[in-house]
Amino acid sequence: MTLSQALNQKIRELLRRERWSQREFATQLGVSPGTVSHLINGKRRASGLDEYEQLARVFDMPLSVLIADLERRVAANAIGPSPADHQVTDDLDTKLNAVLAANRAQAEATERMLRALLKNARR
Repeated sequence: MTLSQALNQKIRELLRRERWSQREFATQLGVSPGTVSHLINGKRRASGLDEYEQLARVFDMPLSVLIADLERRVAANAIGPSPADHQVTDDLDTKLNAVLAANRAQAEATERMLRALLKNARR
């Protein structure tokens, strides 16, 4: 399983759990229904930290927990990420290495710091 496939699986689970249509999920995520369809069907991948932050918000979990969950799903299937996923995972690993290595309290503090840095960088 690749990182993208793990995310597709996670999205499908959320849609079933919340009983949301793709359109409702798109509204929650702030994207078009076509974008959601492409994410679910593997025609598009979440490629940046901003997109993962949006997904974490909709999943109602800290970004670090979402990334850890996706990595566990990939590892559980023993195939590992595809070469195309390496760019995404390298970027996320660089920014979230401390978050994933820390305990929950440290992870939340680091995540808040990363969000503030990103917010300031966008200004």
